[in-house]
Amino acid sequence: MIEFTIKGEPKSKQRPIFSNRNGKVRVFTGKATASFENHVKLIAEDNFKTPFSNSVGIHIKFYLHRPKYLIWKTKPMPAIYNPKRPDIDNLIKSVVDGLNGIAFKDDAQIVNIRAEKLYHSGDGFSRTEIKIWEEED
Repeated sequence: MIEFTIKGEPKSKQRPIFSNRNGKVRVFTGKATASFENHVKLIAEDNFKTPFSNSVGIHIKFYLHRPKYLIWKTKPMPAIYNPKRPDIDNLIKSVVDGLNGIAFKDDAQIVNIRAEKLYHSGDGFSRTEIKIWEEED
């Protein structure tokens, strides 16, 4: 099992951007998504010598910025689930796309996935925690 943390606010996968120049339609990823995916890729490269070649399981925990209305001064502030945007499936997609080719050869290898979206604890910070392991076939 390989575990690592990506510091910073998790970013969700944006919808593709279409451009039509000189009759050629181009599709590209937005800057915020591309930047986050590259950050994931850089951190993952430090943790993987070679990508997994068999089935893969992954557990991702997204810790998002805690809004002011959930900050308390007189009681403990544990991490709590975040039922608001961004959507968890778009957060997962941005991480998986960043890991593609580094942690596994293709994201089709993922057979087991678990994800959680939380507001970080009172003394915590925004981050993405990732655990990846090779599944036994």
